[in-house]
Amino acid sequence: MRVLTLLFITLFLYACSFGSTLYNNFDYVVLWQVSDYVSLTKEQKRLFRRASKDFIDWHRQHELPKYQQLIFQLEKDLRNNTLTHIKAQQYQQNIRLLRNNLVHYLEDHTPSLFTGFTEKQYNQLLKNITKQVSENNARTQQERRENSVERWQRWYGELNPEQELTINRLQQKRQDQWPIWEERTKNWLTQLERATSSTIQLETTTGRSVNLQNEKANKVNQALWSIFDNRNYQYYSEIDEIMQLWLQSDESQKQHVLEELEEIKLLIEDCLAT
Repeated sequence: MRVLTLLFITLFLYACSFGSTLYNNFDYVVLWQVSDYVSLTKEQKRLFRRASKDFIDWHRQHELPKYQQLIFQLEKDLRNNTLTHIKAQQYQQNIRLLRNNLVHYLEDHTPSLFTGFTEKQYNQLLKNITKQVSENNARTQQERRENSVERWQRWYGELNPEQELTINRLQQKRQDQWPIWEERTKNWLTQLERATSSTIQLETTTGRSVNLQNEKANKVNQALWSIFDNRNYQYYSEIDEIMQLWLQSDESQKQHVLEELEEIKLLIEDCLAT
Protein backbone atom coordinates (compact mmCIF):
# COMPACT_ATOMS: atom_id res chain seq x y z
CA MET A 1 0.00 0.00 0.00
CA ARG A 2 1.57 3.30 -1.11
CA VAL A 3 0.40 5.46 1.79
CA LEU A 4 2.18 8.21 3.66
CA THR A 5 3.21 6.01 6.56
CA LEU A 6 5.30 3.92 4.18
CA LEU A 7 6.76 6.93 2.43
CA PHE A 8 10.24 7.09 3.91
CA ILE A 9 10.65 3.32 4.04
CA THR A 10 9.68 2.66 0.44
CA LEU A 11 11.20 5.79 -1.02
CA PHE A 12 14.63 5.41 0.54
CA LEU A 13 14.82 1.90 -0.97
CA TYR A 14 13.68 3.35 -4.29
CA ALA A 15 16.29 6.09 -4.08
CA CYS A 16 19.05 3.68 -3.08
CA SER A 17 18.10 1.37 -5.95
CA PHE A 18 19.20 4.11 -8.34
CA GLY A 19 22.48 4.70 -6.53
CA SER A 20 23.82 7.79 -4.85
CA THR A 21 22.19 10.34 -7.19
CA LEU A 22 18.63 9.86 -5.93
CA TYR A 23 19.78 8.78 -2.48
CA ASN A 24 21.56 12.10 -2.05
CA ASN A 25 18.52 13.98 -3.40
CA PHE A 26 16.02 12.06 -1.34
CA ASP A 27 14.42 15.30 -0.13
CA TYR A 28 13.14 16.07 -3.63
CA VAL A 29 11.79 12.51 -4.01
CA VAL A 30 9.89 12.90 -0.72
CA LEU A 31 8.35 16.23 -1.71
CA TRP A 32 7.32 14.80 -5.05
CA GLN A 33 5.48 11.91 -3.38
CA VAL A 34 4.04 13.91 -0.48
CA SER A 35 2.39 16.20 -3.03
CA ASP A 36 0.12 13.27 -3.93
CA TYR A 37 -1.35 13.43 -0.43
CA VAL A 38 -1.25 17.03 0.78
CA SER A 39 -0.41 20.50 -0.51
CA LEU A 40 2.42 22.01 1.54
CA THR A 41 3.38 25.61 2.15
CA LYS A 42 6.86 26.85 1.33
CA GLU A 43 7.90 26.59 4.98
CA GLN A 44 6.47 23.07 5.30
CA LYS A 45 8.40 22.00 2.22
CA ARG A 46 11.56 23.32 3.84
CA LEU A 47 10.86 21.29 6.97
CA PHE A 48 10.20 18.12 4.97
CA ARG A 49 13.42 18.63 3.01
CA ARG A 50 15.41 19.15 6.21
CA ALA A 51 13.85 16.07 7.81
CA SER A 52 14.62 14.01 4.69
CA LYS A 53 18.28 15.08 4.71
CA ASP A 54 18.58 14.27 8.41
CA PHE A 55 17.04 10.88 7.76
CA ILE A 56 19.51 10.05 5.00
CA ASP A 57 22.45 11.18 7.14
CA TRP A 58 21.26 8.89 9.94
CA HIS A 59 20.49 6.03 7.60
CA ARG A 60 23.82 6.19 5.78
CA GLN A 61 25.80 6.23 9.01
CA HIS A 62 23.82 3.73 11.11
CA GLU A 63 21.73 1.51 8.84
CA LEU A 64 23.31 1.08 5.40
CA PRO A 65 26.31 -0.80 6.83
CA LYS A 66 23.84 -3.28 8.36
CA TYR A 67 22.19 -3.80 4.98
CA GLN A 68 25.59 -4.25 3.43
CA GLN A 69 26.54 -6.94 5.95
CA LEU A 70 23.19 -8.70 5.54
CA ILE A 71 23.52 -8.86 1.75
CA PHE A 72 27.13 -10.02 2.02
CA GLN A 73 26.21 -12.89 4.35
CA LEU A 74 23.17 -13.90 2.29
CA GLU A 75 25.21 -14.00 -0.89
CA LYS A 76 27.81 -16.13 0.88
CA ASP A 77 25.18 -18.60 2.08
CA LEU A 78 23.65 -18.85 -1.40
CA ARG A 79 27.00 -19.38 -3.12
CA ASN A 80 28.10 -22.01 -0.59
CA ASN A 81 24.68 -23.70 -0.53
CA THR A 82 24.50 -23.21 3.24
CA LEU A 83 21.13 -21.45 3.39
CA THR A 84 18.97 -23.48 5.77
CA HIS A 85 15.41 -22.87 6.89
CA ILE A 86 16.69 -21.68 10.27
CA LYS A 87 19.07 -19.23 8.61
CA ALA A 88 16.25 -17.99 6.37
CA GLN A 89 14.17 -17.27 9.47
CA GLN A 90 17.13 -15.39 10.94
CA TYR A 91 17.40 -13.27 7.81
CA GLN A 92 13.69 -12.54 8.02
CA GLN A 93 14.07 -11.49 11.65
CA ASN A 94 17.03 -9.24 10.80
CA ILE A 95 15.04 -7.58 8.01
CA ARG A 96 12.18 -6.93 10.43
CA LEU A 97 14.62 -5.41 12.90
CA LEU A 98 15.97 -3.09 10.21
CA ARG A 99 12.44 -2.09 9.29
CA ASN A 100 11.64 -1.45 12.95
CA ASN A 101 14.73 0.76 13.22
CA LEU A 102 13.33 2.90 10.42
CA VAL A 103 9.87 3.05 11.98
CA HIS A 104 11.24 4.02 15.41
CA TYR A 105 13.41 6.75 13.91
CA LEU A 106 10.58 8.21 11.90
CA GLU A 107 8.07 7.93 14.72
CA ASP A 108 10.41 9.98 16.89
CA HIS A 109 11.35 12.57 14.28
CA THR A 110 8.20 13.27 12.25
CA PRO A 111 5.73 14.85 14.75
CA SER A 112 7.12 18.34 14.11
CA LEU A 113 6.30 17.99 10.41
CA PHE A 114 2.57 18.04 11.23
CA THR A 115 2.64 20.86 13.78
CA GLY A 116 1.88 23.56 11.22
CA PHE A 117 -0.83 21.62 9.40
CA THR A 118 -4.21 23.29 9.02
CA GLU A 119 -7.55 21.54 9.32
CA LYS A 120 -7.80 21.65 5.52
CA GLN A 121 -4.44 19.89 5.17
CA TYR A 122 -5.37 17.20 7.69
CA ASN A 123 -8.62 16.57 5.82
CA GLN A 124 -6.78 16.44 2.50
CA LEU A 125 -4.25 13.99 3.92
CA LEU A 126 -6.93 11.66 5.27
CA LYS A 127 -8.96 11.84 2.06
CA ASN A 128 -6.02 10.91 -0.18
CA ILE A 129 -4.77 8.13 2.10
CA THR A 130 -8.28 6.65 2.20
CA LYS A 131 -8.46 6.89 -1.59
CA GLN A 132 -5.12 5.11 -1.95
CA VAL A 133 -6.25 2.31 0.37
CA SER A 134 -9.51 1.91 -1.57
CA GLU A 135 -7.65 1.67 -4.87
CA ASN A 136 -5.32 -0.94 -3.41
CA ASN A 137 -8.24 -2.96 -2.05
CA ALA A 138 -9.95 -2.84 -5.44
CA ARG A 139 -7.13 -4.74 -7.16
CA THR A 140 -8.17 -8.22 -8.23
CA GLN A 141 -6.52 -11.43 -7.12
CA GLN A 142 -5.26 -11.93 -10.68
CA GLU A 143 -3.63 -8.48 -10.68
CA ARG A 144 -1.91 -9.27 -7.39
CA ARG A 145 -0.64 -12.57 -8.76
CA GLU A 146 0.72 -10.91 -11.91
CA ASN A 147 2.54 -8.33 -9.83
CA SER A 148 3.97 -11.09 -7.65
CA VAL A 149 5.18 -13.03 -10.68
CA GLU A 150 6.86 -9.92 -12.07
CA ARG A 151 8.70 -9.34 -8.79
CA TRP A 152 9.96 -12.91 -8.64
CA GLN A 153 10.95 -12.85 -12.30
CA ARG A 154 13.18 -9.91 -11.55
CA TRP A 155 15.15 -12.24 -9.27
CA TYR A 156 14.94 -15.57 -11.08
CA GLY A 157 14.25 -14.70 -14.68
CA GLU A 158 11.78 -17.00 -16.41
CA LEU A 159 10.02 -19.16 -13.82
CA ASN A 160 9.65 -22.91 -14.22
CA PRO A 161 6.33 -24.76 -13.72
CA GLU A 162 7.21 -25.85 -10.17
CA GLN A 163 7.95 -22.27 -9.19
CA GLU A 164 4.71 -21.06 -10.73
CA LEU A 165 2.83 -23.57 -8.58
CA THR A 166 4.70 -22.34 -5.51
CA ILE A 167 3.74 -18.76 -6.34
CA ASN A 168 0.11 -19.89 -6.72
CA ARG A 169 0.27 -21.38 -3.22
CA LEU A 170 1.88 -18.20 -1.95
CA GLN A 171 -0.86 -16.07 -3.49
CA GLN A 172 -3.54 -18.31 -1.99
CA LYS A 173 -1.86 -17.91 1.37
CA ARG A 174 -1.95 -14.14 0.96
CA GLN A 175 -5.56 -14.30 -0.18
CA ASP A 176 -6.47 -16.24 2.96
CA GLN A 177 -4.67 -13.61 5.02
CA TRP A 178 -6.31 -10.72 3.20
CA PRO A 179 -9.40 -10.37 5.46
CA ILE A 180 -7.07 -9.96 8.45
CA TRP A 181 -5.00 -7.31 6.66
CA GLU A 182 -8.17 -5.58 5.47
CA GLU A 183 -9.62 -5.42 8.98
CA ARG A 184 -6.29 -4.13 10.29
CA THR A 185 -6.21 -1.38 7.67
CA LYS A 186 -9.82 -0.46 8.46
CA ASN A 187 -8.98 -0.08 12.15
CA TRP A 188 -5.92 1.96 11.26
CA LEU A 189 -7.95 4.35 9.09
CA THR A 190 -10.47 4.76 11.90
CA GLN A 191 -7.71 5.68 14.29
CA LEU A 192 -6.23 8.09 11.75
CA GLU A 193 -9.62 9.69 11.14
CA ARG A 194 -10.09 10.29 14.86
CA ALA A 195 -6.66 11.88 15.12
CA THR A 196 -7.10 14.17 12.11
CA SER A 197 -10.63 15.21 13.08
CA SER A 198 -9.71 16.30 16.61
CA THR A 199 -10.25 20.06 16.89
CA ILE A 200 -7.36 22.50 17.08
CA GLN A 201 -8.34 25.10 19.63
CA LEU A 202 -7.03 27.28 22.45
CA GLU A 203 -7.63 26.34 26.04
CA THR A 204 -7.05 28.45 29.13
CA THR A 205 -5.20 26.63 31.88
CA THR A 206 -4.11 28.49 35.02
CA GLY A 207 -4.43 31.77 33.18
CA ARG A 208 -2.32 30.66 30.20
CA SER A 209 -3.41 29.91 26.63
CA VAL A 210 -2.25 26.45 25.60
CA ASN A 211 -2.09 25.71 21.91
CA LEU A 212 -3.28 22.16 21.26
CA GLN A 213 -1.79 22.07 17.77
CA ASN A 214 1.29 20.14 18.95
CA GLU A 215 -0.93 17.63 20.71
CA LYS A 216 -2.89 17.00 17.53
CA ALA A 217 0.31 16.64 15.51
CA ASN A 218 1.51 14.01 17.96
CA LYS A 219 -1.80 12.14 17.75
CA VAL A 220 -1.71 12.12 13.94
CA ASN A 221 1.90 11.01 13.90
CA GLN A 222 1.18 8.21 16.37
CA ALA A 223 -1.83 7.08 14.34
CA LEU A 224 0.14 7.04 11.09
CA TRP A 225 2.88 4.80 12.43
CA SER A 226 0.50 2.50 14.33
CA ILE A 227 0.06 0.54 11.08
CA PHE A 228 3.39 -1.13 11.94
CA ASP A 229 2.33 -2.25 15.42
CA ASN A 230 2.13 -6.05 15.16
CA ARG A 231 1.47 -6.81 18.81
CA ASN A 232 -2.22 -7.55 18.34
CA TYR A 233 -1.90 -9.53 15.10
CA GLN A 234 -1.01 -13.13 14.47
CA TYR A 235 2.39 -14.05 13.10
CA TYR A 236 2.57 -14.40 9.33
CA SER A 237 5.51 -15.70 7.33
CA GLU A 238 6.27 -16.63 3.71
CA ILE A 239 9.64 -18.22 4.46
CA ASP A 240 8.50 -21.71 3.46
CA GLU A 241 7.46 -20.56 -0.01
CA ILE A 242 10.51 -18.36 -0.50
CA MET A 243 12.81 -21.24 0.42
CA GLN A 244 10.89 -23.52 -1.93
CA LEU A 245 11.39 -21.12 -4.84
CA TRP A 246 15.14 -21.18 -4.26
CA LEU A 247 15.27 -24.99 -3.99
CA GLN A 248 13.25 -25.31 -7.21
CA SER A 249 15.62 -23.05 -9.18
CA ASP A 250 18.17 -24.33 -11.68
CA GLU A 251 21.78 -23.13 -11.92
CA SER A 252 20.92 -20.38 -14.39
CA GLN A 253 18.24 -18.98 -12.09
CA LYS A 254 20.52 -19.17 -9.06
CA GLN A 255 23.15 -17.23 -10.97
CA HIS A 256 20.49 -14.66 -11.83
CA VAL A 257 19.72 -14.20 -8.11
CA LEU A 258 23.41 -13.82 -7.28
CA GLU A 259 23.81 -11.18 -10.00
CA GLU A 260 20.89 -9.23 -8.55
CA LEU A 261 22.48 -9.35 -5.10
CA GLU A 262 25.78 -8.22 -6.55
CA GLU A 263 24.07 -5.24 -8.15
CA ILE A 264 22.47 -4.33 -4.82
CA LYS A 265 25.87 -4.55 -3.13
CA LEU A 266 27.34 -2.13 -5.68
CA LEU A 267 24.46 0.30 -5.22
CA ILE A 268 24.87 0.26 -1.43
CA GLU A 269 28.60 0.83 -1.81
CA ASP A 270 27.84 3.77 -4.08
CA CYS A 271 25.48 5.27 -1.49
CA LEU A 272 27.98 4.74 1.32
CA ALA A 273 30.81 6.35 -0.62
CA THR A 274 29.10 9.72 -1.06
